[in-house]
Amino acid sequence: MQQTYLNEVAVGDITSPQYSSLITNPASQPIISSGASYQFNATWTDNNAVSTVILNFNGTNYTTSKIGNVYSEVFTNFGVGNYNYYWWANDTAGNANTTGNLNYVINKALPSLSVSLSPSSNVLYPIQTNCNGEWVQFTDNMYII
Repeated sequence: MQQTYLNEVAVGDITSPQYSSLITNPASQPIISSGASYQFNATWTDNNAVSTVILNFNGTNYTTSKIGNVYSEVFTNFGVGNYNYYWWANDTAGNANTTGNLNYVINKALPSLSVSLSPSSNVLYPIQTNCNGEWVQFTDNMYII
């Protein structure tokens, strides 16, 4: 008579949380704007339950808010520059996952310049020409030749 033995092995949760829909609002490379808000969103799912989601932004960890599976953080008053960030999450079994390094860029505002000339037709030197102008955040030298 042959005997058969059955061994059952319980395997715990070995699946890490998964991310999708990494969204920034506004999208990367906006023009700097005083008092502007910048929102970072990530959707995290897990076969059991996501436990913790952290946004590491320029070396600082932020515990994010959650609506459904969407985790988000809002920042204000960024300066011009390149910002490094990544998302990290773990589940209730201790499995973890990360997005890897991401980059967010905020560009310098372009100067705007408005010039009106009087007289408006071409003139030859040494006739006097009046030039009135107005500029915002103009940092370069202006030369009229």
